[in-house]
Amino acid sequence: MVSKDSRVNSTIIIATLLALAIVYSLFNPEEYQIFPQCPFRQLTGLLCPGCGSQRAIHQLLNGHLFSAIQYNAFLVVILPWISAIILFKFFAKNNGEQINRILLKRSVVNTYLIVLIIWWVYRNVTH
Repeated sequence: MVSKDSRVNSTIIIATLLALAIVYSLFNPEEYQIFPQCPFRQLTGLLCPGCGSQRAIHQLLNGHLFSAIQYNAFLVVILPWISAIILFKFFAKNNGEQINRILLKRSVVNTYLIVLIIWWVYRNVTH
């Protein structure tokens, strides 16, 4: 049985994600100063693994896959995995067990972490 608090939390999270999706689809982060800047890049001058994510999300929400890849290829690759975790968490029965067994398996998470580190180094060497 799902508790009332769990349903309220899920509703808040889903409403927040939808609101963010609307904002990011309507407003291009390259054109509006309302979006936060990367503190890592401001401090070091280097790109973090997430740099370009806001612009990539805007491009994805507007149907521009290749532009999104140019802004942040790692985000485009990892987004299906993150989406699957969210969907299983909110909609699947025995969600915790399924997520741990399939999506959050140590080898899967470690693979993503290794790819993340490679991406981080690659984008700063080639930038």
